Amino acid sequence: MADVAAEDVGQLGDGDEKSPRTHEVLILFVLLVLGTFAISFAPWPGVARHSRLLQLSLYVYLPLIPIQIFKLDLRDFGLRLESLGQSLWRLIMVSLIVLPATALAFALLEPGWDPGIDFPFIPTVWDQLLCVAFPEEFFFRGYAQARLDRGWGRRWSVLGARVGPGLLVANALFALIHPLFMGPMNPGSWLRLDVFFPGLIFGWLRNRSESLFEPLIFHAICNLFLFSIVS
Repeated sequence: MADVAAEDVGQLGDGDEKSPRTHEVLILFVLLVLGTFAISFAPWPGVARHSRLLQLSLYVYLPLIPIQIFKLDLRDFGLRLESLGQSLWRLIMVSLIVLPATALAFALLEPGWDPGIDFPFIPTVWDQLLCVAFPEEFFFRGYAQARLDRGWGRRWSVLGARVGPGLLVANALFALIHPLFMGPMNPGSWLRLDVFFPGLIFGWLRNRSESLFEPLIFHAICNLFLFSIVS
């Protein structure tokens, strides 16, 4: 029990500055970017045909390299669920705050705004959960945020969650990958840096629950909600 307590203090306090966790995260992020571009411009038809699946697989398999090398516990990277009831309640409360505010902003800023669901709902739900939210949350909140938190500590308390600089840095990387994934030469793609702001909520949910379940579900909810209000 004393060992567990000591480990928790190290995780939530000043961190372990001896560990090269920052370099590890940045190296994997660079590999993610390079891999994404390599797949995008690969001359082989088979790669082009499955480019999206191959790119998304990088989000999952790259973090597994240090996890296997250092024999780390996957539960420390959010692959666990402590209390389903509490998680569902928190998701409901956050959704009731964030989604109506977003809809109100669209209504005020977009004259003639006409929301609606004009996409295949069930297939899109599965796509967002399995092919978008899970890979991105596993890399950025599960792996990157956890490793940076372990190195730098969680110095601040925000609405019941212990957070630190790792949340901000991991979320900045999360925002940066979006214009890079869409094509950095397209000026409009850089508008996707706005995902930094919902990413802050994803990161808070991850640390509040110590699980990827909440940020994964809320990530998918936000994307589906966005699809419906900009249709």
